[in-house]
This record gives sequence, structure tokens and C-alpha cells, in this order.
Amino acid sequence: MKSKEEVLRRLKKLRARYLRQYLRLSQDRLSRNCTYNHEVLVHPVKSRISDTHDLGEARPIASARSLIVLQESREDTPVRVCLYGCKDPAEWLGELCYTKEKAESCGWFKPSKDLAEAEKEFDLLLSDDAHVYENYRDMAALQWVLEDRIHKYRPGLLERIWRWFIRSRSIPAPKLPPPISEISPTRSDAPPVNIDLDVLENPDFDSKLTNLFR
Repeated sequence: MKSKEEVLRRLKKLRARYLRQYLRLSQDRLSRNCTYNHEVLVHPVKSRISDTHDLGEARPIASARSLIVLQESREDTPVRVCLYGCKDPAEWLGELCYTKEKAESCGWFKPSKDLAEAEKEFDLLLSDDAHVYENYRDMAALQWVLEDRIHKYRPGLLERIWRWFIRSRSIPAPKLPPPISEISPTRSDAPPVNIDLDVLENPDFDSKLTNLFR
């Protein structure tokens, strides 16, 4: 049987391991991690209406308003949008930003919390038994055996040095180039394409493709 000191040492090692993981995840280039990203509720719509234009890398502030494309729903749906340059989320002047590719290629990405804040948040979460049980089952089991809680024990000198070292090396991933557009822009000098609109009358024609011929 392990002694209390051995179980406690194991708990501290697990705390250090999960802290490193938590800090890394807090700095990942994800929409939910960006200080400019915000979750808003939008009413479901059946069609797409937009008034946007390509601002490219020169975009100094968010200045495009869009209506969200959603599947038919009976309830409001949360979506993530960029609020860079917009002070009031109620007057959203931004664009959709919810994919990993979008965040990875954004030049304005900024973590919503720094590493010191993330570390304090992690330590606070360890005081919640339900959170520990849900996310760190091995720590929860050892705390049950020990009949104690790891959050009551302050990090020792070696662990504080280790935490400083991790903070000094944990930085957001570099910006990646934007994904290649799925549709290439039409060349102005390209010859016109004649489309036989009679194809729309063909009973075998897929009605979902109708918009491609308008």
C-alpha cells in the first residue's frame, strides 16, 4: 500500500501535467480562445443574405455585416463571430469566425487570457470536485484514497520554477497562411460560357443545383 506522502507526490505530478495541458489549450489558435471572438444568438433563417466585401489583410476594423446561414430551426442558435473593432456586441459589425482554419490564418488573433490568468483559473477549477471528477478521473481517485484535496497544497519551489518555465515557453502558434479558396475568381478575359437552360426542365435534374444556373 502506498503511503500518504507517495500518493500526494503522485497528485502533484498529475497537477503539473494537467496544468501544462491547460495552459497549452488556453493559447491554441481557436476561435473561442480569441479575445475578439464572441458567441451571439441569431434567429434561424432559411436563406442567405449578405452584404460583405473582401477586405483582405488591410482590414483595420470589422466593417462588414452579415446574416448567418442556418438550417431551419425553432430556436435561436449560438454562433461565434469576430468583434475586432466593434465595441458593442449588440451592434455586431463583424464576420463569422468559428472554424479552426479561420483562427489559424487570422493576423489579429489574441488569446483572451494570458498564461498567468489561465494558471489561476486552473488552480481554482481544482477546488471544484465535480470538475475534477469529470475531467481528471485519476486525480479524483487519488483524492478519494487520500481523503484530501490537492488544491489545498501550494506548489513547492520546484513546481513554481517548473510553472515559470512553462509560462515562458507557452506562446500562441504562429499565423498560418489562409486556406485555398474553394472557388477560383472568374477572369475578366475568360470567354463566356453558354449554359443550356433546358437542362432545368429535365426530370432527372437535381433541383438542389438550380441556383448554379441562375
